[in-house]
Amino acid sequence: MGNKVPPALRYIVFIIAAFLIVLRLTAKEPARMLILSGQNNHEWKKTTPVLEKMFTGSGLFTVSVTNRPDTLKLVDYKRFRLIVSDWNSFPDTSARWDPSKEEAFSQYIKEGGGALFFHSGGSSFYGWNDYHNIAIGRWGKNTEHGKIGEALVQFSDSKNPITKGLKDFTIIDEIWQNTDICPDAKPLGWVQKKDSNGNLENEKYPAIFVNEIGKGRSFYTIFGHDEKVLSNPDLQKLLIRGAAWVCGDRAEVSGYFGTYNYRSDRKPHFHPLISPSGTILTAESPKDHLWHMGLWFSWKFIDGLNYWEYTGDPTRHISEGMTEIESIDIDSTKQGGYEINLKIVYHPWDNKESPVMKEVQQIMVSPREKDKSYWINYQFTFTALKDLLLDRTPIPGEQDGQSWGGYSGLSLRLNNDFRDLKYFSESRDDANYGDKNRWVACDFDNGRGMREQVIIFDNSVNPRYPSPWYCINDSATPMFYFSPAILYKEPIKLKKGEVLHLEYKVYLPARPLNRDAIDKL
Repeated sequence: MGNKVPPALRYIVFIIAAFLIVLRLTAKEPARMLILSGQNNHEWKKTTPVLEKMFTGSGLFTVSVTNRPDTLKLVDYKRFRLIVSDWNSFPDTSARWDPSKEEAFSQYIKEGGGALFFHSGGSSFYGWNDYHNIAIGRWGKNTEHGKIGEALVQFSDSKNPITKGLKDFTIIDEIWQNTDICPDAKPLGWVQKKDSNGNLENEKYPAIFVNEIGKGRSFYTIFGHDEKVLSNPDLQKLLIRGAAWVCGDRAEVSGYFGTYNYRSDRKPHFHPLISPSGTILTAESPKDHLWHMGLWFSWKFIDGLNYWEYTGDPTRHISEGMTEIESIDIDSTKQGGYEINLKIVYHPWDNKESPVMKEVQQIMVSPREKDKSYWINYQFTFTALKDLLLDRTPIPGEQDGQSWGGYSGLSLRLNNDFRDLKYFSESRDDANYGDKNRWVACDFDNGRGMREQVIIFDNSVNPRYPSPWYCINDSATPMFYFSPAILYKEPIKLKKGEVLHLEYKVYLPARPLNRDAIDKL
């Protein structure tokens, strides 16, 4: 057999190499990818399965496919880290989607979604500038190609994570010349065709590009005419790296619950938090309170330093006190649910060497019930590294008391688009600042004429159970927020080495429950 490596083994080696060199994604959690398919002036029925096998086989992605991208809403896109387009409307370049669907696509990318386009996957919607900036390349008035032939792919940017360490490679493909590229795209490589004798022709054509749109990223290459081309191991390596790059270093895990974020520049939080019916329940960094992060936990003051608002370095969204994630472990194999374990340290934003408290946090997202209802269970264990005071803004009746004082702890900032919002508890048909309750439910019209509900439960293991609550129902701002506010009545003092343990549950029912039904949960 000599020293020849079997083609199948060569393929495996290439894919493993792509995996090892590729930039880091998230802890133990493949990125969720959606392939847009179902229409193309190329043979999408043959190319989409190749893409699906390639990206799944890399181990970096879990892949879903839709043949109706024109029906997708923002909430649909938000379930995925990136989209890959094997879809176009060509030759009908004037075609458009419904305006709401176009807005959803643009918003998804601008808010941090990723997009990968190849060959003719961006040749659509020539009157929609946003789409061209995201898709990067399309067939233009002066674009042309010859017969499928051999060419040399070369890289012009050796520092980009996509191309770093990659060697030039040969490809047999339909080579586009004078591709219509959006102005802001950055080229990463070019291609040189070979003549019938295998010699390189003089002309080089830009062939690989990236772009950044708002918080989102996109990748485009002219390569990938058919399933044979897409089976080229070197091109596959490039596409896998491109897909990983558009995911960026956004640390997050997505599932039926929406997305859990653990970026270094934000407190860990759920956003979007998705209801059983598919509604986005949360608001993240609304203009009125940039530090409100969907469903999240935060202390207000620790030893007088503000860990809540961005007062340490507001231009960088940094609080005086830092809530820093030291480690995170995510397990999505818990019988259909998710387990998230974090270790967190608290310290002044400008003095990491002086930590004041550490935290071990566990979040269990339950498997969905038959009607798609599910639970989110929190456990927090805080250990004081010095004598310290957990405090909040004073409430009315105290020195310098404020009507809006008292908040701290597990908090839920709801979607600003909700209407007719109402709170109730086990004993009251409303919920006021400072009322002690075992649980508080929030009912609302989701903006589409459907009533939904979120319930937060205090736990009897918590000190000061049942907690005072902090509930805001301000439709003018709008601002909808509620929280079991353990510090509402008074601060908590911890001695060095003392431990504080807290537990809460959040229930997302498929339909609103009455008081008796909630009490039986």
